[in-house]
Amino acid sequence: AMVMNMAVSNPKKHLAQKLAIYIDQERFDLASSLETPIRQFGVYEDDKVKYAMAYTYLKQGNYDYSLNLLKEIKNEKLISKSVKLMDLVQECKASDWECYGTL
Repeated sequence: AMVMNMAVSNPKKHLAQKLAIYIDQERFDLASSLETPIRQFGVYEDDKVKYAMAYTYLKQGNYDYSLNLLKEIKNEKLISKSVKLMDLVQECKASDWECYGTL
């Protein structure tokens, strides 16, 4: 998948695919390392990317940043999923020891 992703010339699509691959492999450290290029190339215009990054930051314990991304989601199809993830983020933020290793 990574080799095929290198052939993608559109930087937005390339970054979104790379993010999806990292999350699928549960390589959240690599996923979060894409933050700067995702911002630079405007990939956050896609609410699916915001949701994916919010999940990444939740998994890393960065609850405030995760919440901020989730609050920005406007896509009607993702709003209900975002609200559920926000509830989980709030629970983990309140007692992160309960979330450790269970997500």
